[in-house]
Amino acid sequence: ATEAGLPDAPASRPEPPSIIVGRVEGMTMFAKNTPLICIRQMPLPGVVIFVHGVNSEGEWFDATEDGLCKGLNRRIGRLDDQLMYHGIEAGQLTPAKYTESVTPDGFLNPKLWAGNYVKPDPSFSPVIHFRWGYRASGEELKEYGDKIFLNEKDYWGGGPFTNGCSSLPDLWRGGLDDRTMGWMTVQGINPTNRPLYRAPPRAYGVLAALRLAKLIESIRQMQAGVPITVVCHSQGNIVGLTAAFFGDAFPDVEDPWGRTGHCVADAYVLANAPYSLANADGPYKSDTFMDTWSQRATKDANGQRGRQTYAARTQTFGKFLSIVGARKAFEQSVDKVDEDMENKRVSPTSNRSYAAQADRDRHGLNGATYGRVTAYCCPHDQVISAVTVQGIGWRGISKHELDDIGAAGILTQRVFASGFPVGVQKPYRYWEDDWRHGKPGTKSGFWYPPSPPAKFNLIGAVKGNESVLGVAATLVSAPLMFVVTGISSALNMLRVNADPPKGWTVVADAPALDDPFPPKALRFGKPVETQDGDAVSDFNEGNDPPAAWRDANKADADKRADDPYDQYKAKNDDSVA
Repeated sequence: ATEAGLPDAPASRPEPPSIIVGRVEGMTMFAKNTPLICIRQMPLPGVVIFVHGVNSEGEWFDATEDGLCKGLNRRIGRLDDQLMYHGIEAGQLTPAKYTESVTPDGFLNPKLWAGNYVKPDPSFSPVIHFRWGYRASGEELKEYGDKIFLNEKDYWGGGPFTNGCSSLPDLWRGGLDDRTMGWMTVQGINPTNRPLYRAPPRAYGVLAALRLAKLIESIRQMQAGVPITVVCHSQGNIVGLTAAFFGDAFPDVEDPWGRTGHCVADAYVLANAPYSLANADGPYKSDTFMDTWSQRATKDANGQRGRQTYAARTQTFGKFLSIVGARKAFEQSVDKVDEDMENKRVSPTSNRSYAAQADRDRHGLNGATYGRVTAYCCPHDQVISAVTVQGIGWRGISKHELDDIGAAGILTQRVFASGFPVGVQKPYRYWEDDWRHGKPGTKSGFWYPPSPPAKFNLIGAVKGNESVLGVAATLVSAPLMFVVTGISSALNMLRVNADPPKGWTVVADAPALDDPFPPKALRFGKPVETQDGDAVSDFNEGNDPPAAWRDANKADADKRADDPYDQYKAKNDDSVA
């Protein structure tokens, strides 16, 4: 009670903040027909959060944001030929500009901090860049500093490449165990140019997922009903899925207008996800021995060791879909959206106008854009297809896996494959629809370039061993290992990448695009053409060594102004790259 003996009065909610719907600066004049017009800015269509993967700081963010803004202007009726007033003031989406993380000479930008990451250049973008990674402590630096990439501040965007994983519980476990058997390590039989040494625990991935969930929570606290989409790439998918479980466990929050919101995104895009549903049993058997062996030190509460079971993986993914699918009930009413965003003017460019329900029918799922997950897969992906991963971002999700997952009506898929149009709804057969299938003169096997076999590498084997006895045993057994891996290589055994099961088919059933397009790989802005026999592809790149980009004889047309190698001027013949 108060001092006057009266009961406490209920706390009043503070006044909600004012919403700026338009602004203008200029002189008002009393002359006739010289009005100072303030345009009511059309709102952003929502918030889109980009989440990068391992060994990355989001190098794809800028180009994707630019393309997203252009695509949304087309989709929601904000092209120049549909508007009387143009630009940011009218609500045309414009990407933000960002301060570079690295200087042209390859060092961390000392001027970059949270306050200037987004440049003050005018912009109107729905995109938020979510960055995460690993930073070594003093003790971890001693233990792992010579085994993983770290910058001058002892951190690395996305964490070590070797710490990518294929299930959510892996984030709570140790990092890569590089022991194969006895004194042998993975680096000793690694045929690629990526170093594979043991890595620190993946707890930083758990922290990243928690941070992402807290970011979504903070957005809901500002505006509970704002549409939120999370776009994940590679290992960012594991972070993004985990964040959904965290957010689902958070209590609902309230925004300044008294509206409540659940701390989960309304839609997800899963690009090249390493989440794996490979199964050693069932109608389409996959070899999961290597992954189980690499996780032999991991065990569950029942004492079972190795890779998480297929049943647990499908149940987890199904639960994730259910969490996101529940958001469909909270989509904003079409009347409210049309009040702020409808544009009946048909664009001569896109031949489209914009109304909320028509957009949901055309581009949504079952008449809604909330409560949906879109998975992107690429049959040519030689990272997510590694035998210890076999993620859905490589082989997609087949019908029988979808049946085991359940949660129908939430997930759709797009396939990005050479010669296969993106935006057309039809099945993709991994073997029969491959760009080399049936073409004369092509190399045998599913992969191009061919998947490299494990081969003994004496230097790598010695570097991978940290004990004197291990190095001694490596030297003694080296002749035998050369012979054994030579034979296994000749017999096409122990390849880095898995093959898809025979008959493997994925249905590309994501909403059809207005203008389907063939996927293309670009290098320095130009398509990359690859040929194998009579088969030609402009999407499936070869394995060109990075050093080739520093070719001293590169044509001037291929050189870039922001590339220090291209702009390097040799002072004498001995300095030529």
